[in-house]
Amino acid sequence: MYSSMIHRFSFFLILLTTWHFGQAQKRHPIQRHPTVNSKEVVSFGGGLGSDYGGIGARVSYSPIANVSLFASGGYALIGAGYNVGAIVRIQSKDSYEKIVPTVSGMYGFNSGIYTADAQYNKLYYGTSIGLGFISKPEKHAGNYWHFELIIPFRPDSYDSDVQNLKNL
Repeated sequence: MYSSMIHRFSFFLILLTTWHFGQAQKRHPIQRHPTVNSKEVVSFGGGLGSDYGGIGARVSYSPIANVSLFASGGYALIGAGYNVGAIVRIQSKDSYEKIVPTVSGMYGFNSGIYTADAQYNKLYYGTSIGLGFISKPEKHAGNYWHFELIIPFRPDSYDSDVQNLKNL
């Protein structure tokens, strides 16, 4: 009797699991922009660099195809850093490309001074522009790597503070 009950319970679990996974494989149409990856009207990701506020996270919103507005925040060894900006994907309207060039503009953390003497440590904020590319793997179209070369326009106070530190 005990063995029969275990077999029935096991059969029920297998049946339930098979039904559950079968339901998960149904395809439903996704409303999306033609060149934005599936479900990518809003996206979230982590990263490293000034566009992430140091080591941090970024939330992006795509109001129209190929344009994303973002806000990011993170830790930049000295304190909290942030950035807000926009990224434009240079991509044809109806194609899927594994490599997509990007241009970005942002305002926020773009440089800092970190020394052994904490009184001189400081984060600087200003505008930055970036050129880069998105690399999309075939299997996971919603996931991608974004590489950028970011050019900061540092405030004058950064240059004067660096010069003052050299004169100490």
